[in-house]
Amino acid sequence: MGNFPGPLWIGPIHSEDISETLRILAEQIPPEVRQLWEAKHPSKWEQTPWMLRGAYRGKQLVGVELAHLQAGRSALLWPPRFTVQEGSEVALALVEGVCQELASRDVQLVYCFLETDTGMESRLMQLAGFARFAHLLYLVSLESTLPSQAPASSLCFEPYSAHNHHRLLRTVEATYVESLDCPVLNQKRAIEDVLASYQATGVHRPDLWQIVRAGKEDVGCLLLTDHPHLESLELVYMGLIPSARGRGWGVELARQAQWLTRLSGRSQLLLGVDADNWPAIRAYAAVGFRQWASRMVYGRFLT
Repeated sequence: MGNFPGPLWIGPIHSEDISETLRILAEQIPPEVRQLWEAKHPSKWEQTPWMLRGAYRGKQLVGVELAHLQAGRSALLWPPRFTVQEGSEVALALVEGVCQELASRDVQLVYCFLETDTGMESRLMQLAGFARFAHLLYLVSLESTLPSQAPASSLCFEPYSAHNHHRLLRTVEATYVESLDCPVLNQKRAIEDVLASYQATGVHRPDLWQIVRAGKEDVGCLLLTDHPHLESLELVYMGLIPSARGRGWGVELARQAQWLTRLSGRSQLLLGVDADNWPAIRAYAAVGFRQWASRMVYGRFLT
């Protein structure tokens, strides 16, 4: 129990606590969220995808939790922040209160990114029912590694359209079978939710989503998105069905992604990959990707 008397209440931030909220969140809050919060009354905040909840003892704000509702019935959660007088009780109450509210909004998956899996934040999230989903490595392919002409390939790359939507669904789902890329998520989410979350990343361009074919067979997928403000493309997901693995095609998919980056006039290609997905990491390394950061991904299914 903290030093403040009285029961704990979890709910929307009071308008008079804006300054204290920003102080508690400190550098954790994204700049765009800080600007939004400073410009809007808390009641108008509820009209945005951002959720900010406070823990109160009486009228005293003692903790803050930030979440972002996302496409595909998912939400990104930041680790809870609380005043020095408080501890894990407030943190756990904040996470649980926000998760219950997210579940009432039909959110099925909540996840967060942590710097490490050995610190206080990871212990708190585990106590709150979150499990480590993956050790995510962030890789980049700089402009010097992008091909200057279309790479030779035995594969065909068919751009996404409404006409082949169901083929893409089937193909993406098939690539998850025995995948090493965040396997804890495999078959836990509706495939339409997964594609919705992919599509909501960056600026979606149908020409950057491609079904990969070998002859007449759909054997994989390549899904990229645009980040114009970063002058970058992001490889959101690529995968091969089990029967198509072990043939070196992962390298061909990675080279195609680099070529699309060149064609788009972007200066670099970004991606995140599970540290346990050694075939993908080996393919990325073969075409010049290098690591620039890493994060631990923790998650919790709400339904």
